[in-house]
Amino acid sequence: MEVTLVTNSLPASDSAVVYFGYARYRSAILKSGVDLYELSAIAPRESRTIFGGSSKGRLHAKLAVIDKEVVLLGSLNFDPRSARKNTEVGVAVESPALAEQALHIVDAMKSEAYRVRRAPEGGGTLAWVPPDAADDDETLEGEPGISPLSALQRLLLQPLVPEDYL
Repeated sequence: MEVTLVTNSLPASDSAVVYFGYARYRSAILKSGVDLYELSAIAPRESRTIFGGSSKGRLHAKLAVIDKEVVLLGSLNFDPRSARKNTEVGVAVESPALAEQALHIVDAMKSEAYRVRRAPEGGGTLAWVPPDAADDDETLEGEPGISPLSALQRLLLQPLVPEDYL
């Protein structure tokens, strides 16, 4: 089974806290065999509070294609907060033609996203392959678009982010 996940990078996210919650699972996601991509930000982000709040995130809609036949589309996150606290919607459509179109959208998003993979040295470290890289060996030294302040915020806040609110 092939699974590809495309999500926001921190600079493209409109919620730093939610991103920090997701980031703690990246290694496990990769270890399970998922191809992981993070969308880069198109333009420099406006300043925001420590908890996010800007609505300029690149990706909010959720799109899943199952067996090239069923498309799930909506705003519902796969978390307790969306299921119990937010007003979220989603629709499932069984249509191979729509599934094919949706996969083209995913491919287009991947073409402007960083591919996240485990670093060749191992040890649980990650590597980011830029969208325009010629091959998988062209990795960045660290997570793209992360300022020293963002790194400090993650270090301090990530352990405090409650699972029930992600």
